[in-house]
Amino acid sequence: MNKKKTSTMRPLKEKPAQNYTVKESAELLDFLLRVAMPERSRTTVKQLLRDGYLGVNGERTSQFDRTLGVGDVVTLFPNPKPEDFKHRLLKIAYLDDHIVAVEKQAGISTVASGKDHKNTALRIVSDYLKHVEPGSMLFMLNRLDKDTTGVILFARNPEIQREIINNWRRIVPLQRFMAVAEGQPETDEGLLRGGEAREAKRGGRGTDKRKQTGVPEGIGAARYQVMKRGAFCCMMRIDLLKGRNPQIRKQLASLGMPLAGDHHHGSINKKLNAIALAGTRIEFIHPVSHERMVFDMPVPAIFNKLMRTPAPKTTKEDDNE
Repeated sequence: MNKKKTSTMRPLKEKPAQNYTVKESAELLDFLLRVAMPERSRTTVKQLLRDGYLGVNGERTSQFDRTLGVGDVVTLFPNPKPEDFKHRLLKIAYLDDHIVAVEKQAGISTVASGKDHKNTALRIVSDYLKHVEPGSMLFMLNRLDKDTTGVILFARNPEIQREIINNWRRIVPLQRFMAVAEGQPETDEGLLRGGEAREAKRGGRGTDKRKQTGVPEGIGAARYQVMKRGAFCCMMRIDLLKGRNPQIRKQLASLGMPLAGDHHHGSINKKLNAIALAGTRIEFIHPVSHERMVFDMPVPAIFNKLMRTPAPKTTKEDDNE
């Protein structure tokens, strides 16, 4: 009997708090302006109080006229607790000085696309971090489509971003997806060619490259395995072999097997308001601590329901063809 796998999701890490010991009785706001934070403006300090990032003797407070006694300890929390970040479609799974990992649900873009510039994971998480720690910056590492769930990674400085992108295959050895496609592949296992394959072929170098590496050339190349077959749909596990961003929608559509819900590529599931593609695991070697980290997300429940989709009825016209 197989044991149930437990998540290895890492908890959100906070930076060390800054503590200030009261040596003379005073009101909290006056103490902050004169002793603890003389370099900050009155407006900034009051904003920190309003937002709950200050505490007395370990308890957060927003009462600016609270009387402090000798020996009291005032604390500045530069990073709020995880539950302070609340969003219907996003959850911060891990945060440190170098990396942010975010669980993204279907319905929100990773980065700006078309007219949607503000409602993106990058913008929302970046604004949150700037609010907590003014001057914070965020840099994209991988991307998922708006209608896809999964874990997205961000770097907190450009040096870390370059390090990870330049060594992606070593630092991120596994990106795994689960998908429900409409149709049935001929084999239970196979390869999905990457987006550069056609360009390499036109240049006359594609065949040699495949023989040398044993991997289908091109960004987005992936390996699939059929996990379940239904009357019409099949559930597949797909591991990305090259590149940071999947091209699974186009790859399966080119095989005549669009993802369920992918109406752009001919899906018959008209009522599905998302695409049956989910990033379920990403393995990551931290570029600074070198710690191996694993982020798991569950397979959406709708995927099993989609497996019961009946085969479309053929018309007489189809039979004649």
